Parts: sequence; structure tokens; C-alpha cells
Amino acid sequence: MWAAFIDWMREHNTRIPQLKDRAGFYGLDLYNMRGSIAAVLAYLEKIDPAAAKIARSGTGVSLRGRRSPRHTGVRSHRRLRNATGRH
Repeated sequence: MWAAFIDWMREHNTRIPQLKDRAGFYGLDLYNMRGSIAAVLAYLEKIDPAAAKIARSGTGVSLRGRRSPRHTGVRSHRRLRNATGRH
């Protein structure tokens, strides 16, 4: 379900020239964190391996329970933004 939504948004945004006018996805309520992380990483591996590598580098800490999920999400977002210039 989420992959189809993200695919739609990605396609939709290719037709929107201004970044400020594009649709965005900013998070979701996670009930199965490990499963959700695995699904996001698998999706990123398919569409953007560089982003997957950045995201994977931020997820290992939370999977071992040393950091909160919020901390990991913020850290991964910042790394991705800094590496790609995307927001």
C-alpha cells in the first residue's frame, strides 16, 4: 500500500516544477518498526540506492535499541538532505 502511494507521489511530482508545490510525505505512525524500516529500505534500494545507503547508516542504531526512533528518523533525514540537497 505505501509503496504504491510513494510511487504515485513520485510520478505526480515529476510534473510539478516548483519544489514548494510538490506533494510531500513526512512520516507515519509505526506499529511494526522493524518491518517498516525493512520495507522502506527495500523500496529505496530499488529506486535510489544512494539514499538507501544513507538511510541504512541511520537505522542500525535504533534496531539495536540504543537510540529512540525519533532520533534515528531525524538523523537519517538530515543525512539524506545534506547528501542530496532534497527536503
